[in-house]
Amino acid sequence: MCIQIDLVDIDLLRPHEETDQEYVKILTEKISRDKILRRPLLIDSEEMIILDGHHRYEALKRLGMRKVPVIKIKYKDDEHIKIDKWIRIYMIKNTLDLSYIKDLLRKSFEKNIFSTEVFNDNTILVKNVSTENPVSFYMSIHLIENELKDHMIRFEFRKSMPRLNRLYKENTKILIIDPPKLNKDHVIDIAVKGIRLPQRSTRHITFLKKIILPTSLRLLI
Repeated sequence: MCIQIDLVDIDLLRPHEETDQEYVKILTEKISRDKILRRPLLIDSEEMIILDGHHRYEALKRLGMRKVPVIKIKYKDDEHIKIDKWIRIYMIKNTLDLSYIKDLLRKSFEKNIFSTEVFNDNTILVKNVSTENPVSFYMSIHLIENELKDHMIRFEFRKSMPRLNRLYKENTKILIIDPPKLNKDHVIDIAVKGIRLPQRSTRHITFLKKIILPTSLRLLI
C-alpha cells in the first residue's frame, strides 16, 4: 500500500455523495469551536475523489477553508480498500398508507428489477435483484427519499440486515431498502461526471479511515 499525506486545494476535490445537511451544520459548529480538524479526508490520488469525509468536506467549505488535509491512495489498484453498501431503514409516520409507499416504489424503480415483501402489515422490504444498473437504483433511492422526507420520523443505516421483529414500532411504517453494491469503477465514473448519489451509497472499508491527524484551521485558510 502506498499512501501520501498532503494539504490540497479544496476546489480540486470531487465528491460522489450527498450529505446530511443537519449533521454538516453540527460538524461545522464543532470544527469552528475546536479550531481543529481531527481526521483527514481519504481521497483517490489520481482523480481527487473523496472516498471518506464528505461531511468534513462540506463543513470546511462552509467555514471558507481553502485547503484540506488528505490521505491519498491509488484507489482503483489498492486491494487494501474494499467497498460495501449500507442497508437503508426509514421509519415513516403511520398516517402514510402502505399502498402509497408501494406505488412510490413502483414509479421510482420503474427502470430497475426489484422485489418487495410486506411483514406485519407495516414493514416493506425492498431488494434489488439485478446487477445490470446499480447506479440507476441509487438515483431512484434519491427520488424516494425526497418524496418521503416530510413523512420521515427517523432514518438509519445498517451494515447488515436487521431482524425485522426488532424493528417493529407501534404506529409506524417501516421501509427497508437493501440496495446493490457499487464497485470502484462506478464510484470513479460518478465522481468524474459530477454526479452525487444519496448519502452513504458506499461504505469504504479500510483502516485508513481511523487515522487521527489533528490539523489547525490556521493551516487551511
